[in-house]
Amino acid sequence: MTEQLANMATDLVGTVKVYISKRLEGIVARIDALEKRQPEKGERGDLGAAGAPGLNGKDGAAGAKGDRGDQGEKGERGEKGDPGQPGTAGKDGAAGLSGKDGAPGLPGENGKDGAPGASGLKGDTGAEGKEGAPGERGEKGDAGIQGKDGAPGLNGKDADPELILRMVKDAISLIQVKDGNDGRDGPALEDFRDMLKALVAEAAKDIPAGRDGRDALPGKAGADGLGFDDLRVEYDGERSFAVIFEREDRRKEFAFQIPANIDRGVYEPAKTYQRGDSFTYGGSIYITQRQNLQGEKPGDDSGAFRLAVKRGRDGKDMRGES
Repeated sequence: MTEQLANMATDLVGTVKVYISKRLEGIVARIDALEKRQPEKGERGDLGAAGAPGLNGKDGAAGAKGDRGDQGEKGERGEKGDPGQPGTAGKDGAAGLSGKDGAPGLPGENGKDGAPGASGLKGDTGAEGKEGAPGERGEKGDAGIQGKDGAPGLNGKDADPELILRMVKDAISLIQVKDGNDGRDGPALEDFRDMLKALVAEAAKDIPAGRDGRDALPGKAGADGLGFDDLRVEYDGERSFAVIFEREDRRKEFAFQIPANIDRGVYEPAKTYQRGDSFTYGGSIYITQRQNLQGEKPGDDSGAFRLAVKRGRDGKDMRGES
């Protein structure tokens, strides 16, 4: 039974690995595009205002002092004359040196949401990895001596689907998904495989071994219990799984979800996002922490969305510099 559980866990991990690889392709491509983006040169600005007037020139040398004349009589005060014509504008002063860049200002308030942009083209599917070489086949052992027929045993019990489901959920709940650096680094998919194998093997130790039963008269054949031959796992292509035991009219189903990251493209205000959904908004990337409510949006204090990758600063205008 332990080996069957390990095989089931291996199949489940393989499915999760393929799913996560496909879902991370979009985010990795978007981050690479942001990192490779070169600053664009802006248009030339308008002509600056005229410089301040130059300093007054030095006074000329004083002339020779003449003889003092007789003081005349004080005349009457004349009427105020009309204003004179404006003088011609002086030449522009030389441009001053460029000042140093000032300290960054405080963050401004969030602007209004822009209209959603068109969805980008779907990227090409990556090349499939090479299949590993098969291991060497062991030698065939000698056939043993045929034993005597044993006494009929008691009817076997059905496989316990509740126990199997609990083991799978316990394994998933212990998976540590760390925040990556700018959406890149994360746990290796091989870590999921090793962790699930170890957890299933450890859980199998807690299953008590059956005690030897006493021989009894052969009873009527009982109905076969549901077992691994009746087990299948259904996957919706995103983050939902269902473990199903089914035979004829007997069916037991156990559904669960994992908070895997799924790229949802550009943010749409009217859309409801689930935990693990990521999207772009205002040049930044956000990851949904829980299902958002009406009126909640990226950048507020609701806690529904977490900033994962912040938008970079705009490039400076380099035209005119030598």
